[in-house]
Amino acid sequence: MDGKSNRYVQAAYEAVLGGWLEDLRQARQALIQAGLMEGASDPTVPFEVKQQRIDGVLSPRLDPKARNLLYILARDNALNQLPTVIAELEDIERGEVRKSLTAEVTSAVALTDEEKQTLQRKLQTKSPDALEITYRVQPEILGGLILRVGDKVIDGSVATRLESLKTALRTGR
Repeated sequence: MDGKSNRYVQAAYEAVLGGWLEDLRQARQALIQAGLMEGASDPTVPFEVKQQRIDGVLSPRLDPKARNLLYILARDNALNQLPTVIAELEDIERGEVRKSLTAEVTSAVALTDEEKQTLQRKLQTKSPDALEITYRVQPEILGGLILRVGDKVIDGSVATRLESLKTALRTGR
């Protein structure tokens, strides 16, 4: 991006998100001081209770859109992700947009640390971008792995292979 377009991006950022960042920083401090950051991520606490607790510590002058973001995080039991959201916005503010991909690995049984490290090394060689990997256990896939990276899915699960074999036997192919 050249300097001129970068100035336009910066101006757009300040117009759209600039005010939010300071509101979110203040909200983070208020939530931490009130001990609500972790509690609002507890899935056993009803959203309405979380919303009341959040409203009880936030400034009434907080931008409604920033407040709604906090509600969404609380509803999704992810309010503890607020510091990460703020850090990402600060990176954007500094012009340090990081490219990263999210990968999800699903297996029938939990992978060992060694298996995870091997898989991470192999995946990292295929992508120049930072890679954030999450692991899920889903016994119904029976074995193998299902890998989602960005919008690509590689299904090497035993359940899918068996289903393909079953279909092939039915159709005679």
